[in-house]
Amino acid sequence: MALSGDLNNYLNVIKTAKKENVDFKISNTRQALLKQGKKCAKCKKDLNPYYCKYITDPKTKEVSVICSNCDVSIPQR
Repeated sequence: MALSGDLNNYLNVIKTAKKENVDFKISNTRQALLKQGKKCAKCKKDLNPYYCKYITDPKTKEVSVICSNCDVSIPQR
């Protein structure tokens, strides 16, 4: 089974790296989640990655993550 070109290039870079640490690219949403400490931006509760919303500020392009409870407001009875 042959490896795809991108995966093969990636493995070659890791094998031939001359320095000890290889920098990995992390997506903007993952960076925002780690920067917030896996907590909601509004209520500071723990986030479940499957039930959260990523909001990008149109001016600064900064991503923030909020939980599903803060995203969907349910009126009180």
